[in-house]
Amino acid sequence: MEIGWAGVELTKAGLVDPLWAGFSKHFVTFHWHGDSFDIPTGAEVLARSERYIQAFRLGSHAYGVQFHPDEKEHRDLAFRFGDNIARWLNSQPR
Repeated sequence: MEIGWAGVELTKAGLVDPLWAGFSKHFVTFHWHGDSFDIPTGAEVLARSERYIQAFRLGSHAYGVQFHPDEKEHRDLAFRFGDNIARWLNSQPR
């Protein structure tokens, strides 16, 4: 699981991608996932964290994003899925 605030780094392709215009190369964002994936054939990695691919683009209009960049979404997720956080925290070694 990757839950909480952590860094993301844009790749060379991400730095020139119009969707990520205005983002710095390194930024901190919210993560709430434990799954990984292989990107589709022909897709280009746009952002990575230490553990996972965080964003990719396939063609010029299809994007995949693993992290949660919207502040309102953070609050909504915490409200709706707070019990998941508690279970995850309780499962971590002390």
